[in-house]
Amino acid sequence: MKILLLGSTGMAGQAFETHLVAMGHEVVGAARSQANINLDISVNEALLLVLETGNFDAVVNAAAIVDIERCELDPLLSWKTNAAPLAILATWTREYKIPLLHISTDHYYPYGDNFPHGEDAPVYFLNTYAKHKYAAEAFALASPYSLVLRTSILSSRKNGGKTLVEWALDSLSTGKRISVFSDAWTSSMDVDSFARLGWEMFNEKQAKGLYNLACREVYSKEALIRGLAEKIGYTQDNLFPASIKDVFLNRPNCLGLDPSRAEKILGKKCPDLNTVLDNLLYSMKFSEGKNILH
Repeated sequence: MKILLLGSTGMAGQAFETHLVAMGHEVVGAARSQANINLDISVNEALLLVLETGNFDAVVNAAAIVDIERCELDPLLSWKTNAAPLAILATWTREYKIPLLHISTDHYYPYGDNFPHGEDAPVYFLNTYAKHKYAAEAFALASPYSLVLRTSILSSRKNGGKTLVEWALDSLSTGKRISVFSDAWTSSMDVDSFARLGWEMFNEKQAKGLYNLACREVYSKEALIRGLAEKIGYTQDNLFPASIKDVFLNRPNCLGLDPSRAEKILGKKCPDLNTVLDNLLYSMKFSEGKNILH
């Protein structure tokens, strides 16, 4: 299968490319730079040219601006990157009957604490990023050949700035004081599990429509960081509970997702927090409390 992978240099894109190549697929990565095709997805004509000339069997869209503040500062760029391309992709996939996998977000819920939100739960928009990602879902779902996955992923990066996990491990290893949010709820899963299960839903199960694909536990950011510390054997004396509401005014904090519909399609459970932590540390080559990358 020949697959166009948009956003191939991001966290999700890298994981999908690794998994798809291992499965024997031909992957054509597209990103602003350092990809098979250097593509600015916000330029409609450029995106259409790639679609029309690539002879693809499927499209995976992992491209997005995920920096919340950048989206606020430049809402036009956010719209042109996070939302508008899905109108083009949906039209093209509908016309040529080509399946589309679109990766969405969980940034819709400022209510419910650790409640796991289903796909039909009411959504609220506290920032531009959330508005545009929701619009992208609507565009994508206009095609009957689309699978939209709401999620939150955890990983390290091969390039770019530090991720939450990398920052946490660095701070833990150096004994820096860390304010851990006890009221920021999530069901983030490791990106490798997401890529593997997401592709299984898309390709093997041929699921269509909107699904949550996430950790089957809703946990706090505090629990995540304490879990990492416990797994590696770092002290937790430098961890101090804090409230996300004292730091971010435009961020929803109750981001738990209910993946039960996806689990029914897959015929298996999504990973729990303990498994997510193990997968993260394995992928980053932590062993017996030591980072063997160095």
